Amino acid sequence: MLSILVSNSGLTDRQVVDLCSDELGPLKIDETVYVSAGKGRVRRAMKVVAVDVEAGTVTLVPDDSVEPDDASAESGDDRSPETEVFYLSDVIAPGAVTCTPYQIQAAKIHTAKYFAGAHVTPTLTRAGGIDPDRASFVAEFLRRKDVVELVEGSLANSRSGVKYRLKQRRWRLWHRLIENMEENGLRPVAWSYFWGLTKSKEYELLTADNCCCATCRDLGFVNFQELRDIATSVCGHLEVLSAGRVPAHLPALLVRIEKEEQFRRTIFQTHLLAESGVGTHCRTLLLSAGVDRRFM
Repeated sequence: MLSILVSNSGLTDRQVVDLCSDELGPLKIDETVYVSAGKGRVRRAMKVVAVDVEAGTVTLVPDDSVEPDDASAESGDDRSPETEVFYLSDVIAPGAVTCTPYQIQAAKIHTAKYFAGAHVTPTLTRAGGIDPDRASFVAEFLRRKDVVELVEGSLANSRSGVKYRLKQRRWRLWHRLIENMEENGLRPVAWSYFWGLTKSKEYELLTADNCCCATCRDLGFVNFQELRDIATSVCGHLEVLSAGRVPAHLPALLVRIEKEEQFRRTIFQTHLLAESGVGTHCRTLLLSAGVDRRFM
């Protein structure tokens, strides 16, 4: 259909894009949207913090609650925690149908090669493997205590096939894996490869809802989400009192909350133990330094 529109309709490329794309509706504060911008016009998940209809712009902050898609991850475009301003034309609503200039160009090439409306043969992409050294390193990474935890034995887990719970989102774990592989002189694996390993039913994300231990209560994983809600609510009231201007410190505050939660989920749990020969890691004696040979 697209090849017919670009060849015989008499419409410009811009008109075809508008005709084949869903119209963007009114945006709400804290709504999750996608933007198509940056190197390679990759798609990134963002949250709305301010809208300027007269200028045709919107202020967004990265949304860490949404996993990035394969295109944005493989491009290597890491998301910045700072707020960014985009044109409304670059914003895409979740689930919206979009048509891109790249698709129009591909339709023109297809028409020139065959004819308008010719059948398009689907292209199958087969994922390849990696060398044994890199595969072994990735396997060890996905069994580390600061990366995953074993699920408890239950009928529900047995039926679902879940074996491990990821302590961080896959996007963040992939970046940690890249750093570890580079430190060991290994070529990092692609996001598509890591996503393919961890998207199976054997893995799920560790949350306060599926954890049966006291860690969620003691470390307050639930409270981190409540803290985000409180910060967003308070800043929302301040926005009303300040005539629509969002406090500049809100994005930075949300980033601090996220970093603290990630620390409590990973490094804190693996370094601090109830009994440890390393003084700084022993929670029972709370020693300040491991300089005394009696505690080594």
